[in-house]
Amino acid sequence: MQILPSPGGEGGSHCLPRQFVPEDQFLPALHQQPMLQAFLQVPKELREAADMDGLGHLGFLREVAVPLVRPTMGALGLFSFLATWNQYLWPRLVVTESDMNTVQSGLRLLTTADIDKPNLVYAGTIIAAVPIFLVLILFQRQLVRGLTAGAVKG
Repeated sequence: MQILPSPGGEGGSHCLPRQFVPEDQFLPALHQQPMLQAFLQVPKELREAADMDGLGHLGFLREVAVPLVRPTMGALGLFSFLATWNQYLWPRLVVTESDMNTVQSGLRLLTTADIDKPNLVYAGTIIAAVPIFLVLILFQRQLVRGLTAGAVKG
């Protein structure tokens, strides 16, 4: 269980367990259906071949099924990262100290505080977008494979 700082202070009894983060409550529910469909698309012939090779249930899962659904897992992981990165409301409600703000909250503070300095807002926006672009570039292949895995009928 991860710990998020609460408005009361840092560490100790002033922390909220991560299970109380509302946005994270919906991500696993949204990921169940695509993962179920990905595992249901694994051919039964592969299971039979794994049985003939002497693989048990866990061996089949580790050696055959998970490598086949890895693109779907990568795409869902990328979607989770983007959803978590773009959270605005919950961190805004929980964090009261300005040095603990998230990037999105900090950008909002930049736009309200420095209206006469738009170059700072532009620079902050570019700095906030760099990690998203890096993750998208690094996992582009996984994303494309995960999104097109069930698109071709064969």
